[in-house]
Amino acid sequence: MAKLSFNKLGLTKNEKINVVQFGENNIEVLKYLDIAMKSGLVNAAVRGAIINGVVDEILLDAYLHLFIIENYTNITLTPKQRDNLLETFDIMESNKFFDVVISAMEPGEYEYIFSMAKKLMANVNELNRSIVSIMGNADELMKKLSGQTQ
Repeated sequence: MAKLSFNKLGLTKNEKINVVQFGENNIEVLKYLDIAMKSGLVNAAVRGAIINGVVDEILLDAYLHLFIIENYTNITLTPKQRDNLLETFDIMESNKFFDVVISAMEPGEYEYIFSMAKKLMANVNELNRSIVSIMGNADELMKKLSGQTQ
């Protein structure tokens, strides 16, 4: 098989932007977000959604959607809107704003982000359950050992 240089393929990064109408506003939406940004988006969302060592799926959903808005669109959120995550999410969701943005993204982008987030969530939850189990076993072992030395 003859080798072909990657450079000869003439590929470029997809930096296309769709413009969608929402009310009287034009919203710019990236069709594709590079993988490093997706990784950061997913990791930040999962980290933000951890409560008592477990990823809360409702919070994860809210974080992912708001991070998609901030990373894929020209919409900026104030610190107060970020702090009131669930309220901001509810306002956007109840007005079907996410549907408009998602429809302008490259097919599969949204599904990929959520798939990766769900996998990371499962891994984090499993790891945290394992740690809790190990700590419980260590505690039991310590109790047994301290009982043997008395």
